[in-house]
Amino acid sequence: MIRHLFRLVWNRRKRNGLVMVEILVSFLLLCGISTMGSSFLLNWNEPMGFDRRDVWAISVNSGPYHSLNEDAKLSVRRQFGRIEEAVRNRPDVVAASMQTNVPYTNSRWRTTFEVNGEQVHVGVLQATREMPEVLRLELVEGEFFGENGGGEEEPVLVTQDYARKLFPDESAVGRLIPRKESDDGDSVEDDNPRQRIVGVIRPYRGRGEHRASEPQIVRQIDWETFRGFPPRDLLVRVRPGAPAALEEELLRTASAIAPGWSFTLTRMDDMRTRLLREAMLPLLLFAVVALFLILMVGLGLIGVLWQSVIRRTDEIGVRRAMGATADGVRRQLLGELLALTSISVLAGSVLYLQLPFLGLLQEPGKVVACALGSSLLVMYGFVILCGLYPSWLATRIEPARALGYE
Repeated sequence: MIRHLFRLVWNRRKRNGLVMVEILVSFLLLCGISTMGSSFLLNWNEPMGFDRRDVWAISVNSGPYHSLNEDAKLSVRRQFGRIEEAVRNRPDVVAASMQTNVPYTNSRWRTTFEVNGEQVHVGVLQATREMPEVLRLELVEGEFFGENGGGEEEPVLVTQDYARKLFPDESAVGRLIPRKESDDGDSVEDDNPRQRIVGVIRPYRGRGEHRASEPQIVRQIDWETFRGFPPRDLLVRVRPGAPAALEEELLRTASAIAPGWSFTLTRMDDMRTRLLREAMLPLLLFAVVALFLILMVGLGLIGVLWQSVIRRTDEIGVRRAMGATADGVRRQLLGELLALTSISVLAGSVLYLQLPFLGLLQEPGKVVACALGSSLLVMYGFVILCGLYPSWLATRIEPARALGYE
């Protein structure tokens, strides 16, 4: 029976070609939406690796930095240190830390390491020593930063997922991070101190709940030895229930130390809301476009089946006169519609499954499987829904009237 249905559909492929293409495009769009939605839902319940509650971010604009001479740059860095210390000493402030790539922003710094023959993308954070207390990072093993950074060996924190890639069968604490080597065997990072792991923290997802975790290195900043571009964000953990007036007090404190600089304070809860809204907007727009296209496909399917019923009135009448039941006729028409859909869906599934192999879809296998399964369920359910009314009309045809139909 199934083979017969596919043969009927294949023989009418020219007549139904446009509908099959529409189903294919709709299915691929549905796979795209399902991939985004599945990734969002699966990532949502994963631990964030930090605590955003009662954390405020002060954005600092000190003006141009690269064009300054070395003495002026050192003065700017020390100014950052004084601002950080002054804010830390304010009442109702628990801890304060300058940090790059603060949570719930699109800012990121990423480098690539080769670990056991595999290219691993690693995010790099730079922060002063109170960063673990500000974000309440969870320590797996080792310890957090000490009082001073720099020196011949740079103390760093790494996330648990990166530690497992570097040293899968042993503890990473106390080990040096392997360096890249050039073709002649020399290190390409000889000008920088070796990085020694002093602590391993839980996976860190600073880019939001909708993003998966990424291996991270956290480097400590000491203002006296630091030579890079200073972070422009000061994270402040305040006591629970801190008054709103504290915001103005912190801004006044920072402005008093650097009168020519500008400062903006934002609560991390507000940063999270804004980032999630930005992340949801493309998904909603994509969903609206896909919805309209799927509705057009649904109308096309109803029209195809309705036309089939009208053209095959005499055939349906003969079948009914020979004893075919109404359920049998309805099952045949729905079966033809499902066979038509299956051809398009099969082609769409093959195309979609090629994306991970081609590197065009950077999602784990469980997201791909969940997206494909949900897309199949939605597409087949929608097709059955579209075919219910025309197939019901076919069962209302009286055999005597159908046999006399021209």
